[in-house]
Amino acid sequence: MPTLLRINGFHVVIYTADHVPTHVHVISADGEAVIEIGRKTRLIRAGGMKDKAYRKPLSSCRTTLRCWRKHGRRYMANNVNYQAARDADALHRATVPHAVSVRLIRARRALHVTLSNGVEMSVPVDLLQDLQGASLNDLAEIEITPLGNGLHWPRLDADVLVEGLIHGIYGSRSWMAAQMGRVGGSSASQAKVAAARRNGAKGGRPRNVA
Repeated sequence: MPTLLRINGFHVVIYTADHVPTHVHVISADGEAVIEIGRKTRLIRAGGMKDKAYRKPLSSCRTTLRCWRKHGRRYMANNVNYQAARDADALHRATVPHAVSVRLIRARRALHVTLSNGVEMSVPVDLLQDLQGASLNDLAEIEITPLGNGLHWPRLDADVLVEGLIHGIYGSRSWMAAQMGRVGGSSASQAKVAAARRNGAKGGRPRNVA
């Protein structure tokens, strides 16, 4: 998903493979905050970022995100729930692996990611909705978000959620369904070809007996 907003060193992102409730990630060089943008604006997790630092970019993008309430400022987090959000982020990082390194394997057009738990995984980049068909030069420039939750391609203005990669979610629901349909159709076609070859070797399909 492209970055929704860039302002004063922050960028605001919605990942296509992310979970509910609807939320945005506000990312800076120092840290990252996850903020719900439904009926109420609620800070879900935060790590590394200074207290209330996320308020300015979110205030600026309220007009862009139609789901913001008209008086959304009343629901902005305070110091008390900011600490709760920090605790939630610490728990999330302890239980959900995050990326510690990433590189592009050019010969295979594959993304190689090393996780905090030592697991390494490779994913063909053309399986990823926001990266499909991109050039190798654009794919090779990759950034890991400060907390390791996401991967960012500055040349493509594309973002991928690491947790989505772990669970095999490579895009939106409709996009994933379309990809599965293509794979299913391809498998069926190959099966039909193999069956036709076997029948040909036997002299063709048996005739129907009236």
